[in-house]
Amino acid sequence: MPAFFNAIVFSLNACCIFYLFGTRATYDPGFANEILNSVWLPIVVGLIAFRVPSFVMWPALALQWSKAHIAAETNWGSLGTADYIIVPDLTVLLALMLAALTVWRVAGRLHNNSNLSTSADLTNYCSASVVVVAAVHLSNYFYSGVGKLFLPNGGLLTWVLENKTYFLSLHASDIGFITIQNMLKGLGIHFEITRLLMLLNEPINIAVLVGQLLALVCLLSMKRAAKLTVFFDIMHVGIFVLTGIFFWKWIILNAAFVFSFTLLAKRNAVDFSTRFYGCVVVVAAPLAFHVVTLAWYDTGALNESQFEAVTMDGRILPVPSNFFLDSSIDVAQQSFSHPYNGFLPTGTWGTTADANVMRSAASDCPGQVTSFSLSDADRTRLSILLQRQQHLALNLANRNGNVKYDIYPHHIWSAPWLFQDFSKLDIRSVKSYRLAVQSFCVSVDKSGQVRRLPVGEATYDFPVRAPVSR
Repeated sequence: MPAFFNAIVFSLNACCIFYLFGTRATYDPGFANEILNSVWLPIVVGLIAFRVPSFVMWPALALQWSKAHIAAETNWGSLGTADYIIVPDLTVLLALMLAALTVWRVAGRLHNNSNLSTSADLTNYCSASVVVVAAVHLSNYFYSGVGKLFLPNGGLLTWVLENKTYFLSLHASDIGFITIQNMLKGLGIHFEITRLLMLLNEPINIAVLVGQLLALVCLLSMKRAAKLTVFFDIMHVGIFVLTGIFFWKWIILNAAFVFSFTLLAKRNAVDFSTRFYGCVVVVAAPLAFHVVTLAWYDTGALNESQFEAVTMDGRILPVPSNFFLDSSIDVAQQSFSHPYNGFLPTGTWGTTADANVMRSAASDCPGQVTSFSLSDADRTRLSILLQRQQHLALNLANRNGNVKYDIYPHHIWSAPWLFQDFSKLDIRSVKSYRLAVQSFCVSVDKSGQVRRLPVGEATYDFPVRAPVSR
């Protein structure tokens, strides 16, 4: 197979294998058979797929199957989320294209025509396959851009001109995720970073929106597609550094697309009709694939929900989202209640889809405070999560009762150095977990100084199973 095709196959397969290996402690497809339930089976099949690409579908299906089973069993974890869904979706699509090619070649041999060039040139088929797979992936960027144009109660340029994107980084830092502010806080220059983000807020908004909208037409030129994909990877690295949100699968896949686009451009291997068809697929992809729309307004109205471990000797320690392993993204996003996460009318990290809420939060944040309490259904759901996680932690703990949870393919990474007390904790000493809900009106002055005004607080205790004897 051509190198530009193999690059996509191998990158997707590598993401599947790495993800399966990284999640081996929590992998659970729900089979009764021990062999079928083992994570090593799809990993071995994935390694074989580097030699036999048609096998590439099986690790992807195993990944998705495990996700679906865990979500069904625990009522946690959303299928089709941005942290992983591009991997199984695109891998299965590519595998089906490989299957179609195999059938065509076998049919050719049966008709004494093993040479595909007379009816379906291999290079053309593979290049068209790469374009279609890329188009499905680019649809995520395009619809995220379109979503920003049509957020409720806003105009086409409201997101660009009014959204304070820097709040996302500030909140991520305050909550305790890996950000450059938290990395440099000891040096006393994190205020300068905040000032820089405020200064560049509008140019960053413009660059992101224009780049995402260009995803619709970039496939008309393989060279431009390669350049735009490099921009997307730079954007993802910036997102990780500023918020702790790590689109590592997207970064790897984008790098493979840059390689493939560059080769295709040099060979002039993709005709105009195929490139135009790719643009059509960008628009139509949501009809058949999971396409995420990452569009919202950022505000200073923050509802912060932090889990705390309560030990038998009375200590209370903040718990990092990394501790929750396969549920770490749910805990990091802090969406524990509906319709809002706390005393302010906003969602994850102070975000909202409504321009009116954004403007009200900016003009009179304390005036937006409302009553808040967890419903019985939300409490039951959280109790199930914490009971399951404590049971899993007890099984994974070493002889000292410590759990190694940071080395895991998290989508959102808590900063390990901010939770050292919990990382050293004997997990067997935990008698309950507490959810501390605090709402803040966050503002930033021109010097980069952040002010957090508390406007609401509530705590909920969740006892867990009795610790095992030591």
